[in-house]
This record gives sequence, C-alpha cells and structure tokens, in this order.
Amino acid sequence: MAQVIVRPAEPDDYKALHRIFSGPRAIAGTLQLPFPRAETWRERLSELPEGLYSLVACVEGEVVGSLGLETSPTRWRMRHVGSIGMAVRDDWQGRGIGTALTEAALDLADNWLNLTRIELRVYVDNAADIAFRFAKASAPGSSRSPQNTPLTSSVMSSLKAIRSLSIL
Repeated sequence: MAQVIVRPAEPDDYKALHRIFSGPRAIAGTLQLPFPRAETWRERLSELPEGLYSLVACVEGEVVGSLGLETSPTRWRMRHVGSIGMAVRDDWQGRGIGTALTEAALDLADNWLNLTRIELRVYVDNAADIAFRFAKASAPGSSRSPQNTPLTSSVMSSLKAIRSLSIL
C-alpha cells in the first residue's frame, strides 16, 4: 500500500470530506447525521473553532480519512481532555487509515497539547473501536443512540497505553 500522509484539513478538502461522510459504512460508525451537504463541510473547514484540530489522511494526494480532535481550552477543569471523532471512506476501511490518523492525533495530544486524557464515543458494535477499547485503561460507560444501538464512551486515562493499537 502507498504511504499514508496525515496533515491538517484545509477548506479545499470539503468535497473529499463530503464524500467520506456520504458513505453508508463511514456514517454508520459516527455520531454524525446522514446526508451531509457539501456546503456544510466547506463552512466547517473554513473557520474551525478554537480548540478543534481537524486532520485528514491522504494516499497519493487523495483524502481518504478524517479525524477531529476537540479540546476545551477555556474550560479549566477539562483542559487536559480531548475528544476524538473519526471516519474513513468506505473503500479505504481496514487498510491502516484509522491507525495513521489516531497515531497522529495522539502525537499531537501527547507532545504538543499536553493532554492526558482522550475520549472516544462509539457504537458498541463498531468493529474499528474494538482495538481502542481493548487497549484502553478504564471501563466504558454506556447509553443508547437514537437508533436504539448502545453507545460506549471509551476513556483513556493514559495516552501512552494505546501506542500499539491497530484499527481494524
């Protein structure tokens, strides 16, 4: 497989993100609403809010995955916490894109943002999350999605604990 390059998302990536989040498998594994408009992605990428880091994974110049790392720089008791949301284009799932995005986000969290806790909310049957939950240090809480599918909140108490995770 060609090398995966992770870089910050740019406003011109909106069509690629629209394509990623239009895929039925990609959207099913997120907490996003289906049927996103391309214009919505253009607006989101044109002016990111403070504390939101948007990364994309590229293979041979094509954007095939997206990860958002949201922090709370103005909430004093939450400044050490980041939340991850991620999607990989349907035809690129299971090929290391999620792993590359996660490793880049954890490097950013560990070495640049001084975060000590990362949170990820997913459906309990999300196959890509199994590796994350397997590696995590604390027990998940659970709730129900609007589709009555259980949700889990996987909370890492130490970022160093998941250095070797592999997203399926």
